[in-house]
Amino acid sequence: MKTKVQLTEEATAMINKLFVFIIINLLTINVFAQKSTQDFQSWYDAELKLNLKKGWELSGQYRVRFNENSSHYKGSYFFLQGEKKLNKYFKVLGNYRLALVNGNNYHRFLLGANAQFKANDFTFFIRPMVQTQQKYFVGDDENRGGANSYLRLRTGVKYQISKRWDTYVYAVPFLPFKEGKLTEIAFLQNNAGISYEYKKNKSVTLYYSWQPEVNKKHPDTINVLGLSFDFEVKPNKKSKKEKKSTNG
Repeated sequence: MKTKVQLTEEATAMINKLFVFIIINLLTINVFAQKSTQDFQSWYDAELKLNLKKGWELSGQYRVRFNENSSHYKGSYFFLQGEKKLNKYFKVLGNYRLALVNGNNYHRFLLGANAQFKANDFTFFIRPMVQTQQKYFVGDDENRGGANSYLRLRTGVKYQISKRWDTYVYAVPFLPFKEGKLTEIAFLQNNAGISYEYKKNKSVTLYYSWQPEVNKKHPDTINVLGLSFDFEVKPNKKSKKEKKSTNG
């Protein structure tokens, strides 16, 4: 009887220890889950692009964002970009963004270059850019590394499915500048999209963006589903009717 009682006490002690171990692990997992967050956002864009003379291109874009699982209006974003084509492989560009968030204005600047080459229906490209923004807001998806300046290295490929359809994928690692030195990657922007040109120089794009933090114990992740309407204008290109009337 004594042996049985002793075994029962040992078994009870083991069960208690196991129970405590499970509770501690569940609490630990819950704490880790609370430290790492995921948010689903929806973005809606409209862009107007002007194809000018001598390889110049000017574009303006408006974007509205909803965060907190697309239930909360996050802010409005205005973009202005200029590009200069150097040859069929290279171009330089600059970009300005005004973010209107929580009643405040935030200014961001980008300078960079783009290199690309075509192989059949594929276009491969790389776009290094330097980003700077002196003041950030809480939840800014482009300042998750706690720095004022970043090096962005966009690398991707575009595939022309047909005359009206094309698709693309690209990845953008963000490397912060801290104390004048380039540090390890803080977060990524990984995009995939598909575009349809429903009329000449008018297209709509559906895209998905996966933006995880890296090199962190408890990384946060942003998932974005976006819809973009793009319009292109060539002010200097005359139509056939205009040419006939001019020549006549």
